[in-house]
Amino acid sequence: MSTASADVAAARGVAQHWRSPRWQGLANGYDVPPLRAQTDADLPILVTVRLEWEHDGVELVDTVALGWTRTLVRVEMRDSRWRLGAAWVHCGDVWRQGVEPAPYVAATEQRDASGYPTPTGDDRPVRRT
Repeated sequence: MSTASADVAAARGVAQHWRSPRWQGLANGYDVPPLRAQTDADLPILVTVRLEWEHDGVELVDTVALGWTRTLVRVEMRDSRWRLGAAWVHCGDVWRQGVEPAPYVAATEQRDASGYPTPTGDDRPVRRT
């Protein structure tokens, strides 16, 4: 391979790298619930959310809650690892800023027919935002 060809190949590699960012999934993220179950916040609510990144692990992030259902909260996401502007997480992973979170207790979640978590009377404290 000539030097010019190597330079072109290297440039293409760099261009390819910039076209494919390193996005990650959220292990504790949920699909968007049905619209009829969602409630939008009149004003954004300052919250702290516990995110479980696919590769980077657990992280606590200060952000705002934009809406909720009975068991899920939609939080704003401004992170280069996430493709969308918001994510749905379980209400047990979200608490208002300035409020000390209750200890997290792992529990088996039951899911309804659409795959969303349902209240089970487990030991996990339910946080309302």
